[in-house]
Amino acid sequence: MVTEGMYKYIRHPHYSSIIVGMFGISFLFQSLIILLFAFFNVLVLNQAAKEEEKHLIKTHGDVYKKYMKKVRWKFIPRII
Repeated sequence: MVTEGMYKYIRHPHYSSIIVGMFGISFLFQSLIILLFAFFNVLVLNQAAKEEEKHLIKTHGDVYKKYMKKVRWKFIPRII
């Protein structure tokens, strides 16, 4: 289980990059539709992260639960 690098601060850095990218694209193109899609994307990725974390708890048990307590943020520190 990786706990170094970005994983010290957030549990799902790949999902974070997708979220930041989607919001960035919506501002770049100044598109309300893309902005709405970005918010929808956050909901979808949050659900995917929940499912992934259930699997990780089954696989790693208390080690992953401790990691979740240590690294509180799923995607973006101090935001989500």
